Amino acid sequence: MRRFAFLPLLIPVVASAQTTSEIPQATPVPAPPLPSISVAPEQRPGLFFRVGFQRGASTLVEQYAGEYGFELGIGKYLNPTGLLGPKSSAAVELNYTLHNRRGTFDRVSAFFSERVMLAERYESTGLYAGYALGMGQTRLEGRNTAGVRFNESQTQALGRLIFGYQLNRRSAIEAAYTFTSRLKAVNVDGFGLTYVFRF
Repeated sequence: MRRFAFLPLLIPVVASAQTTSEIPQATPVPAPPLPSISVAPEQRPGLFFRVGFQRGASTLVEQYAGEYGFELGIGKYLNPTGLLGPKSSAAVELNYTLHNRRGTFDRVSAFFSERVMLAERYESTGLYAGYALGMGQTRLEGRNTAGVRFNESQTQALGRLIFGYQLNRRSAIEAAYTFTSRLKAVNVDGFGLTYVFRF
């Protein structure tokens, strides 16, 4: 009987092992997928082209060179963001304006410009506003209806207020008012409306 004296000690161990083996193993639960984050498309630097018309702010310009002229421009975006924050873009641009109905009013100008979307979050369409600062060579030559001849040219500092609507990621409609000093007492400011296409 002494040979089997250890059996009472093994019974609880065996019972415990059987109970443990009967416990079902937990099935791992996959982690829920992370929510997708909407990231604004990157505004890569690129070229843009503009074409449109301009109306002179002065009746004297209309008398000498005609009321309406055309405007051409080309520019390049410098970086995704400008000085006005993450929704803005800076650019350099070169513009040419010509009124040539009676005489000649033309201007070659170079600008640093910046535009910022007015929406609360990034959108590829919507309203935007901006400014431009630069220099230009302005020339007015012609003869008005009274026979008075005018022929002046001058290098001027220029400013421009810009408002536009982004149609899509490649095109926009833009209105701008260009202001500067007078050219021999003649107001040579102008309002322009252009279509902008981005390459």
